[in-house]
Amino acid sequence: MTEEFSMSKDTASLLAQLKQLTAGLLFLSESDYPVVPFTLPGNGKQTLSVNDLTSLLKTRSGGPVKEMDFEQFFSNSTQVQEWQGPEELETVKRFQALVKTLKENLGEIKVYQVGEIDADVYVVGRTVTGDWAGVSTRVVET
Repeated sequence: MTEEFSMSKDTASLLAQLKQLTAGLLFLSESDYPVVPFTLPGNGKQTLSVNDLTSLLKTRSGGPVKEMDFEQFFSNSTQVQEWQGPEELETVKRFQALVKTLKENLGEIKVYQVGEIDADVYVVGRTVTGDWAGVSTRVVET
């Protein structure tokens, strides 16, 4: 899903870090989908619209677009619950590390949900070098 472009060392390093953090990581909704990192060229854009995003990532577009709160989107994945066993607790720690990395390395972070019941979700922000990076997944909510 990563666009082929000549990315800076900083962006390449961030992508490698995101790949490590998301390897085998599933976002839990009514179905479980992988969390996939991506980078996109900045091309001098100060903002990135959903149309830009879906076009650059060559993914499906259409359906309603909803901007979501970053903290709220990750809240269920990053909160420790009494019922969680060792495996679930490890997943929570991985999501906490992912959220921390995104916050520390990206500015202007936005979360877009494209679609309703079976929707693509993009968490995207600007890197220090002006490129765009983030993670994507799918959610199913009936």
